[in-house]
Amino acid sequence: MRKSLSPFAILMLVLLISSCKEKTVDPVIPTETPAVKMVIRHEFDGELIKFNSVEYNTTHNLISFAELSYFLTDFEFKKPDGSWMPFDYQALIMARQTPIDTLVFPNFPKGAYQGIRFKLGVDSAKNHADPALWPNEHPLSIMRGGTMHWSWNAGYIFCKIEGRFFKDAPIQGAYSYHIGRDDLITQYTFENISFNYNDNVVVLPMRFEAKNFFESPHQHIMRDSALFSHSAYGDPVAEILHGNMSNLIIKD
Repeated sequence: MRKSLSPFAILMLVLLISSCKEKTVDPVIPTETPAVKMVIRHEFDGELIKFNSVEYNTTHNLISFAELSYFLTDFEFKKPDGSWMPFDYQALIMARQTPIDTLVFPNFPKGAYQGIRFKLGVDSAKNHADPALWPNEHPLSIMRGGTMHWSWNAGYIFCKIEGRFFKDAPIQGAYSYHIGRDDLITQYTFENISFNYNDNVVVLPMRFEAKNFFESPHQHIMRDSALFSHSAYGDPVAEILHGNMSNLIIKD
């Protein structure tokens, strides 16, 4: 005759089985630190740029990208009363390293805002100051921005775009465009952006459309006399490309 287990034995058996089951732990969901951020996607014709690996079509050229770097400075935010609040912030964007770049504005004042404006380039005073005066971690310092400063000609390269292009298949050539001169700074203004910051996360999405550098409003043709520019006065290549730079950054 089979002997039945005592209530105490049954209880111990249940506890033993329960202890052998894999324990589940509720996942820890990270929370974002409150901040105002600008996220910039670097694209060609709406697609994220793949550096040194993909060729892209402009109207007159087949090109690739090896370098895309630029400065954003002189940020201002529009208040509801129509005034603009200056915000001391400079950024050096190196899209080859971060095709999707996020700028975080530190210690941003709480309140409501109805627009943002900034410049691609560096204002005249900073442009001709000694870059060695900036702390090493600053975007305009020699340590961080040295590759974007002309040692032979006092001033910063506001925008640097370099790569390869096809001359006559399968021959490839190289192009190098360095835009930087006091009168070639570019202003961007977006007044259709409204947000409230009160210890929350605010994301301002932007898109850098590299196709427009070669296409809009002027169609740039790559030929032996138009493959590079160091923005010398009277350089027609710099003038044409600077004319296209107002269309580079778009509200996403």
